[in-house]
Amino acid sequence: MVDLVDTWPTQRALGIAAPQIGVRQRLFIFRSHDAEDAPPEILINPKIIRAQGTLEDYEGCLSIAHLYGRCARAAVIEVTALDVHFERVRRRFEGYDARIIQHELDHLDGVLYIDRLEDWYTLHQVRQEAGESDPETTEWEAVPPPASVISTLQQLARPLPGYALRW
Repeated sequence: MVDLVDTWPTQRALGIAAPQIGVRQRLFIFRSHDAEDAPPEILINPKIIRAQGTLEDYEGCLSIAHLYGRCARAAVIEVTALDVHFERVRRRFEGYDARIIQHELDHLDGVLYIDRLEDWYTLHQVRQEAGESDPETTEWEAVPPPASVISTLQQLARPLPGYALRW
């Protein structure tokens, strides 16, 4: 748990699973996408106990930087887990927060988001006028990666294991 807390401020992410930093434990650290100033939370041994609806959106991952794709996830989930005090918690997540939790749970189950992607793209900064460098107004465009990268991704993607939740 200490390694996750120490790693958190060094990454620009909404979630980091223990296996991503070489820790073989079923836990992850995350924060709501709406709560930038809130401290991150840790869920230990989380399990989805209820899921409903389907939400298709784009996502990326620290494990494969700069690559994004369209991925279907449950729109609403209910999760049981232990908190940092090892007390049982039951939480409901919706929308983008549900996506974050499912993505991190996939890491705990050995599933990468490329195993779920329907398409791939990279982000390229749109050329700005001289003197315009405000990161708040930076525009990005989605660009398909080269055919060689897509071919490699298709070879790396694995069928979802039987225990992985499907939407």
